[in-house]
Amino acid sequence: MDNAMPEIEDYRRLYQAAEDFKQLACWQWMSDIDIFGVQDPVSGEIGYCSVLGADGRLFGLAVYPGDEGFASLQSVLEQGEPEPNDPDFGLTQRSLLVTFGNREELTKRDLDIIKMLGLKFRGRNQWPLFRSFLPGYHPWYLDQAEVRFLTICLQQAQEVAFACRENPNYLLLNESEYLVRVPESREAGLNWSNKHICPRPAPVEKPRLAVDRKLVQAIKASCKASDQVWEVDASFAPVPIQEDRNSRPYYPRLFLCGDTKNGLIIGYDMFKPQDLPREIQERFLQVVAETKTIPQLIATQNAVTRAALRPLAQKLGFALAKVRGLAIIGAIREEMLRRFGV
Repeated sequence: MDNAMPEIEDYRRLYQAAEDFKQLACWQWMSDIDIFGVQDPVSGEIGYCSVLGADGRLFGLAVYPGDEGFASLQSVLEQGEPEPNDPDFGLTQRSLLVTFGNREELTKRDLDIIKMLGLKFRGRNQWPLFRSFLPGYHPWYLDQAEVRFLTICLQQAQEVAFACRENPNYLLLNESEYLVRVPESREAGLNWSNKHICPRPAPVEKPRLAVDRKLVQAIKASCKASDQVWEVDASFAPVPIQEDRNSRPYYPRLFLCGDTKNGLIIGYDMFKPQDLPREIQERFLQVVAETKTIPQLIATQNAVTRAALRPLAQKLGFALAKVRGLAIIGAIREEMLRRFGV
């Protein structure tokens, strides 16, 4: 990812494109399920775009870049309203977002850029706000490549919106096909045309044993099987960590293991979201080794946790259950939310 800071002219073009898009108000005839693509002239990556505002609540444009972004978009469209007990909802998204809100929603850094550009905005739902979303990270300011690409997406979104106003069926294609605006470089600049593209399905990572097999065998030999039921979860912590004032804050994974028999937490740790299968498996095996107990059943509500534990379930002989909520771990997370005022 290009982390270069945008230049003043990059911002000027972005804010102009956003203002033109806002004035068009295409959310009056387009909805967030009218999806179309824009290909990045530099990287060749496709950003899948969704116009926001038809419901009268949040106005703007969401862009989901590349395969990761498209998977995020599909998840949003399929899941709809979040599960009430899913702490990871909204933290696994890859997108670029421009919204038009109120002045108090902007930070000092946002306001400084607007002042530097000599721009003025008045009233509600008039102030542009730009943010980048990465899985496991706090929404953050756009880097130079993201500013450039979002500018292009806003410009091309207007072209698509004009066409949709003339023809309401403009984006109705065959199943799995999307209209994508594709650039071609010419002497006079970029020439844009339409292509119908079927995005590649997101690769599915198979569950893998990420720890030493000998360690698993040793733990199995030294620990006894039981009829205990444990809760295990490795969701994102509710509060982000920022290592320095200029770095992007990230949400660490909070590993919790609870024993349903006595209602106690028997395992706790926090780690950066890197090699998740290995991190989760190591911490789970540590709890098993410390308690000298292999539970009969593990209850999970998180798909990432469940996938990481599946190879250990096969090796150690416990069952995995998918549940909608975890009583012990849920209570701990609620207490953390209250404590941090989230």
